[in-house]
Amino acid sequence: QYPVVDVMVESLPNSSRPALAVVINVRGRLVSLINVHLTPQLGRGRTREAELGGVLELANQLPEPVFIAGDFNFGDKARENHLLSDMTDAFREIQPDAVGHTWNKKENPLARKNSYAAEPSRRLDRILFSSDVIVVETASIVLDEALEGGLFPSDHFGLVARVALGPEAADQAP
Repeated sequence: QYPVVDVMVESLPNSSRPALAVVINVRGRLVSLINVHLTPQLGRGRTREAELGGVLELANQLPEPVFIAGDFNFGDKARENHLLSDMTDAFREIQPDAVGHTWNKKENPLARKNSYAAEPSRRLDRILFSSDVIVVETASIVLDEALEGGLFPSDHFGLVARVALGPEAADQAP
């Protein structure tokens, strides 16, 4: 729906995992989107911190506003969160007290099947942004019910947010 201005695939430090970034033109404003899927293994927090460092370095090179979304593979109480203190969490803006588990072993048999031993249910998936010109209108967990026949679409529940660009954003289109 919106024209793509640029696409980048960046290797992340200490990882074989890349980050995918696109810059799109939203009605004359450049908006940057970065998709991540960080290292999943429990106990690999330092690797995820290095990956996040690379993601944030990429974000600093892109036009604002910048969104970072995807599977972060760590929960709300994990050490890695300190790197995201300058980001706004769309889900928490709307539902600050909700549990919000997107990795839910109790309700999703695919998560149970694909989990590590002793891995807890938690909120692994996020939509973050780094701009004051974004207004979060809605944010919710989706795809959290089995389809006909009992199958879930994924081992993760989905996350969706509806946001609006505030009027302060400068007209940046080339």
